[in-house]
Amino acid sequence: MLAAGIRSPAPLEELESHLQEEIERQVKSGLNESSAFHAAVQKVGPPNSLQSEFKKLGGDLIGLLGPDKTVRINRALGLLWLIYCVGSLYKVTNGLWSAIHLPDFRLTPLFWLAVVLDLIYYRGLIASVRLIAGVMRERRFILFLAILDAMGGVVVLIRHPFQPLAGFYTLVGFISIWLFWPPQKTRLTVE
Repeated sequence: MLAAGIRSPAPLEELESHLQEEIERQVKSGLNESSAFHAAVQKVGPPNSLQSEFKKLGGDLIGLLGPDKTVRINRALGLLWLIYCVGSLYKVTNGLWSAIHLPDFRLTPLFWLAVVLDLIYYRGLIASVRLIAGVMRERRFILFLAILDAMGGVVVLIRHPFQPLAGFYTLVGFISIWLFWPPQKTRLTVE
């Protein structure tokens, strides 16, 4: 298998597991161990055909993300934004819950801003999951989130310049904007 180009340990372990299960089945059906091994190898397939199957699937973590670059970018950024939205939703909801239980609770503009942010992060959570699943139109909402995040991150970094987490999320916001921004349509001019 190594000579055929299958070098990742996880697929090799899985193949070995399937091979051992097939050998056990063949032995239980009455074959001796040598014949069972050869029959199992025939059933699993030769290394060259397995190599082509692994290439179709990707054969590694990057391959698991998708068949082409656009799908991989969408899924990777969808996962990042899913993590971001879950964390932000938790943080804002926790703040709202704490504010509601204060003895002098009032419906202030800051409270309503938190409610709106909660709704945006909840929708972002849904958009992230759908983007990971391949729904391309969710790129627009993630782009909207990225713009909000980048603007908010710049404000936070101006007020508190040494915030590494804010810097990281601001950078993710700008990268997402760059990757999700719709391409410009070019006009062909005839001279």
